Amino acid sequence: MTVSYSTIRPVALLLLLVLAACATPPAAPPTPAAAPATQPADSTPLVIPTATPGRSVVTGRVFSLSRNQPLSFTIVRLAQVFRRTSDGQVLENDGAYLLDGARSPAAATNEQGLFVFVDVDPLEYVLVIGEAEGVNALVTEQSGRAKVWEAIAGDVLDVGEVRVNYP
Repeated sequence: MTVSYSTIRPVALLLLLVLAACATPPAAPPTPAAAPATQPADSTPLVIPTATPGRSVVTGRVFSLSRNQPLSFTIVRLAQVFRRTSDGQVLENDGAYLLDGARSPAAATNEQGLFVFVDVDPLEYVLVIGEAEGVNALVTEQSGRAKVWEAIAGDVLDVGEVRVNYP
């Protein structure tokens, strides 16, 4: 009796699928216990650490003008400001900012709209609320220009409450 490989392959594949389907599924990870209904899940006060030498801490609160309430559970990003031209000239009143979705520091606001960045490079930054690519809002001055903050080594920079038109 001669058996061809074209007959064995489908049978072997079917056998493999049946054996895989019979395997015991891995145990599901335990579900964390829910917080009591009387206590909000994020009722712990925001802890603002002291800055480590050579680094900075940035903190503040985001308020949504469109919702008329603190902006909770939203991403806040720091976009670095650059003030040097290609020939090395420093621009005092002008510059550009770079928001890199992979490398720019990011933090999330808590239930009260508070955020904190820990261990940040001491540089100049603008605040971007929301997605790096997509829907976001830049924190601006009254003039409409980007508001620039300087994080100083060893210090905590409190930007206060920033108000943005963000969904």
